[in-house]
Amino acid sequence: MTLSRFIKELQKIEAEGHGRAKVTCDKPSLWDGNGAFQTCNIHSVEQGWIRQVDGDGFGIENRDGSERTVNCVVIYGQFKD
Repeated sequence: MTLSRFIKELQKIEAEGHGRAKVTCDKPSLWDGNGAFQTCNIHSVEQGWIRQVDGDGFGIENRDGSERTVNCVVIYGQFKD
């Protein structure tokens, strides 16, 4: 993905009203199995919801029993061959 396309994707997400969303990356698409960063292409940027987890890796629930989520922008990668 080029820088200009990356900026356009972010501007689209901001125009939809998600300008204050946190930015995160999809770790499995950017890191190898040993936890090391790999050279890769960014292939998409999307607005999404991520489930919050506690220190043990279990999902956090709200008082009403619903799942606690965070509004964020997710960056997905694709390994170079």
